[in-house]
Amino acid sequence: MAGTFDRTVCVEGTRRTFREYIPASATCDAPPPLIVFLHGNGGDETSGDVAHDIADELGAVLVSPRGYDQGGYLGFGPEGIPNSRAFVTVVAGQVQQEFPTDLQSTLLTGFSA
Repeated sequence: MAGTFDRTVCVEGTRRTFREYIPASATCDAPPPLIVFLHGNGGDETSGDVAHDIADELGAVLVSPRGYDQGGYLGFGPEGIPNSRAFVTVVAGQVQQEFPTDLQSTLLTGFSA
C-alpha cells in the first residue's frame, strides 16, 4: 500500500483535502511514526512532498493537509481560519483507522514562506 494518495474528509461540514504518503519501508509489523507537515501561506498539500526522503528514511507515514483558502492563498492558524485544529485531528484519526501509526512518535512540522 505504498505511494502518495490525495484524500478528502469532512470537517465541521466542510470538505477538506490532504495528501498521504506511505513509504515502501513502512510495514504493518510495528506502527510507524506519523509526520504531519503544514505548508506555508501560498503552498498547498503538495508542499510536503519535499519530506518524502525523510519519511522513507524513518519508515514514517507523512500527511500534508491543504490549508484553508484565505482569499487567494492557503494557510492555517488558530484565528480566522475555520476548523484548522479539528482538521488536523480528523486527518490523524483517518490515518489511524487505515494505517495505525505510533502515537508516541508523531511529529508536527512545516514551514512558512
